[in-house]
Amino acid sequence: MTSNNNNPIKSAITFTVLGFMGPALSFFLLPIYLKYLSPEDYGILSLMMIFGTFVSIISSLQLGAAFRTYYFDYNDDPQLLKKYLQNIYSATLLLSLIFMLLFALIGPTFFELVFKDSRITFFPFGFLAVANALLSMTTSIYLIFLKNGIRLQSFARYSIASLILTVGFQYYFIVFKQLGAEGSLLGACTSNLVIATVIFLLNFELVRFRFDKKMVRTSLSYGLPVIPFLILNWFSIRGDRFFIEQFLSLATVGQYALLITIVGLLPLVMGAIENSIRPFLFEAYKQKEEQMEEINNYILFYITVCLLASSGIILIGNNLHLITSNPNYLYIIPYFTLAAFTIFLRAYLRLFNEQLSFVKRSKDVTYLSVISFVILIIAYLKLVPVWKIWGALIAILIANLISAFIFHYQAQKKFKLQHNYKNLILIPFIIFVSIVGIQILCKNLNLPDMAFGCLQFIVVVALLYILAFKQLKKLSIKK
Repeated sequence: MTSNNNNPIKSAITFTVLGFMGPALSFFLLPIYLKYLSPEDYGILSLMMIFGTFVSIISSLQLGAAFRTYYFDYNDDPQLLKKYLQNIYSATLLLSLIFMLLFALIGPTFFELVFKDSRITFFPFGFLAVANALLSMTTSIYLIFLKNGIRLQSFARYSIASLILTVGFQYYFIVFKQLGAEGSLLGACTSNLVIATVIFLLNFELVRFRFDKKMVRTSLSYGLPVIPFLILNWFSIRGDRFFIEQFLSLATVGQYALLITIVGLLPLVMGAIENSIRPFLFEAYKQKEEQMEEINNYILFYITVCLLASSGIILIGNNLHLITSNPNYLYIIPYFTLAAFTIFLRAYLRLFNEQLSFVKRSKDVTYLSVISFVILIIAYLKLVPVWKIWGALIAILIANLISAFIFHYQAQKKFKLQHNYKNLILIPFIIFVSIVGIQILCKNLNLPDMAFGCLQFIVVVALLYILAFKQLKKLSIKK
């Protein structure tokens, strides 16, 4: 069970692209959504996707997070690694069946308590969201195994197949069957069912319900403390739409969801890069004194791509008329610059969380999130009813700034790194100040939104080339 790829840099980039493609489907399908779904339908779809994420957090007991980390404790022994994979895959499969039954029983009552709008019902919407989440949870264990082992070809086959099936089924159920939000959920669920079945049948030897208690116990001791943090993080990232649904309207949820769907490409980029470089970064962490330059280069790569993605999102947002002509959606254009900066701050949170994960300090992550979570809730309650979408974005901005400082302090305390703060802070500062300056200039010159979007993207690419490209050329990943 060793790596089958001899070009690690190329593998990291390929994993980034593949890891990005699947979660980014909600963006690629936007033209279909905006043509066939009303703002209310799009609002329901957004809320169900959020609910599905919540289900995957609690139902997996975070065995996948443990497997992602403890994989490197077993990968030197193929038989031991296979045994560990069998234990985690089988346990996840069993948990999926248990939670499917549980949500089928309590789901209708839960939805009545949580959602104000009576159109948001557990059957069919919530049930499909749960099924989709649990199927994804099961397949993710095997995909983590492929990714951590740098098994590029196998990972690519499953990723591309999932992409094609998801697009095909959603197009069929939305366009031909005219099922709206239900059609989107049904299409995603059907695709995940096909992939999960193929993995199950081709790797049936992984299914064994005689568990190694030590392996499972060790994984649970890592995974369970992560759950409160992930719930806090989930609410911090996605709770805005619940407040909008409570204080405003379902249509506003749909409009805001479009903004967040486009800006949400940035966390997808973050996750894809993070997952792709993690195997190499963790190896460098083992010899941090000797590999500090290498670590800083990985971090620069991460920050650079996130900045480029932020600028790309602003470009897309200011050309929204190319995606839809519906005025109910176009009015969100002015929010994109603030939204991109707000979401970019999460790059720091994820980066410092990786430091804590490496030293297996999962409990610290939960404790650190409580303060920013409380601040976020207070900010939502105060700002959303008055400032609406602006209020939601400012609330997230405040919480992300506080979280970044807190996580940095704790990560350095537990696993100190000699960060290059020019890469970490100065370059992002220069980039976003430049973007704001260009926006002010374009506004004073009465230039259209499209011109601002294009101009800022060109400037950001040029600045990143000047500030980062030379150092990134030195990036070498140990084979």
